[in-house]
Order: sequence, then C-alpha cells, then structure tokens
Amino acid sequence: PEQARSDPTVLQDLVLSSSVVAKSVASKRYYMPPGGSSRTYDPRFLVFEFTYNMVLRQSQIELINLFVEAGNDPSRGSLCHQMIMGAGKTTVVGPLLALMFADGKSLVTQVVPQPLLEFSRSIMRERFSAIIRKPVYTFKFDRFQPISLQLYRKLVKARDSKAVVVSSPTSVKAFLLKFIELMHML
Repeated sequence: PEQARSDPTVLQDLVLSSSVVAKSVASKRYYMPPGGSSRTYDPRFLVFEFTYNMVLRQSQIELINLFVEAGNDPSRGSLCHQMIMGAGKTTVVGPLLALMFADGKSLVTQVVPQPLLEFSRSIMRERFSAIIRKPVYTFKFDRFQPISLQLYRKLVKARDSKAVVVSSPTSVKAFLLKFIELMHML
C-alpha cells in the first residue's frame, strides 16, 4: 500500500494485473456443461489450458469433440476438416487430439507437409515435455528402404508407450506403396 501511494505505476500495474486475472477466471469455458447439467467435462481440456496458459476457443472444442466422436464410432469412417491459418491446428487441436487418442491401443500419427515437419515435431515435443509427458517420434521412409522387424518393433513401441509419430505425406505414401509392392510379390 505504501509503495502504491508513492509510485502510481505500481497501482496501475496492480489494477491491470487484477483485470487480467478477473477476465481469465470469468472467461466462458466451452468444454464445461451448462449450469444445472448432470453431465461432466473432460478434465484434459482444463489441464491443457492451465499447462499452456490459454483459454480454448469454442470452435477448437467443437472440432476436437467432433473428431473424438468420429474416432470412437468405427461406422463413421475417417474425418477431414480444413481450418484457417492461426486457428490453432498445430498448437492446440493436434496436441489435444494426440492426448485423447494416444491410449496405448492406437498408433497416433500426425501427417504434416514436409516444410512443417520440424516445426510440428518441436511443438509436439514442447507440449508433451512438461506436465503431460509423451514421446514424440519422427517417421521417415522411402520406397527403397527395406521393411524390417526393427521398424515394426519401433512402431509397436510408439503405440504401446502412447507416443505421437510425426511424418510427412511423402513418407506415408512411400510406406503404403512399399506395402502394396510386398503384397504383390507375395
């Protein structure tokens, strides 16, 4: 109190900081059920917000829930969604989906354009190196590379350890073509 009287900037900083805290606490959380509802919320959203000091947007929550519903219903098939630049594909949606789907039963693979591979991998490693820990691996493959038991074991280890595998479309296509080639030979 004494310092605030002698230096007006201290009081301004205090007012500004309290305003930011109040705004953050009062922000609508779109993953919380409406008041009076008996439904529960997914605590991973809250942990993610707390860990990365952010408030998730409604569009991000809706998209993540859409993917989770599709992933939990095998009759729906695959799902594709386009987002504009800056909407949180790499920093929010991708890591949250990896968190929700990497359960030790499924291999979670994030396929990104080759120029974004390093950036996407570094974001995933950043997101999963603090409170929530997950290994992040890179999958690089070309058609002239032999398929080995070692490669299979690495992918099984990634799945079992609830890791995230980051790859480029070129590597995934080469792996698929190698699979088709081997099936044709057999």
